[in-house]
Amino acid sequence: MWFLVVVMTMTSDITPLWIFSKTTFETRETCIEFAMENKDPLFTEAIKAHNYQIPPVLITCVPEKGMKDIMRDSLEYGTKNDTKAMGESL
Repeated sequence: MWFLVVVMTMTSDITPLWIFSKTTFETRETCIEFAMENKDPLFTEAIKAHNYQIPPVLITCVPEKGMKDIMRDSLEYGTKNDTKAMGESL
């Protein structure tokens, strides 16, 4: 299972993400194809979701394990379990 993620411009010390939640993809190739065919409306939705304040940088396709890692890291950000808080990107 693959997820489509829009990476937004870094703000302060975080990189906001927008996750396309309407569907997942069976293969990386179908995810990439969808992203390429729908780049403009996906960017528009991501910008809108961030109150028109943060521009997108890129679209990427993330496998299920990668998505779980992103979610875990975002929940731990700034907590005592945050091993990446000392300057390493999430």
